[in-house]
Formats: sequence, structure tokens, C-alpha cells
Amino acid sequence: MTETRVTLLVRVPERLKSRLAEIAKRERRSLSKQVELLLERCLELGSEEHVTAPVKGGRRVGN
Repeated sequence: MTETRVTLLVRVPERLKSRLAEIAKRERRSLSKQVELLLERCLELGSEEHVTAPVKGGRRVGN
């Protein structure tokens, strides 16, 4: 059974989009599919501790 697909609007800096597009082109994927793959990998490989970061006023704390 196919999973229902939904739209997710995400705002990112132009530089990040360019980097993602370069990777997608190299991997012969659409930008959307590449972002989906990277998000899935991040969630599968990282623990909750590594995936989340404290925020204050909408900005990441640290780093």
C-alpha cells in the first residue's frame, strides 16, 4: 500500500537550497526526493538527542 504524500513548505537560505540541489543532481534525484531522503536518514541514524536542539526565541541555542 502506498503511503499518502503531503506537502511541506520549508523556508531555507538560498545557499542551503543550492547545496541540496547540487547533491540531488549528483545523485540523480529530484530536490524534493533528496530532502526527503536526508530527513529520513537523519531521523533513522540520530537519536532524539542529536536530532533536536533547544530553541530560544525561534533560534537554536549553542553552535
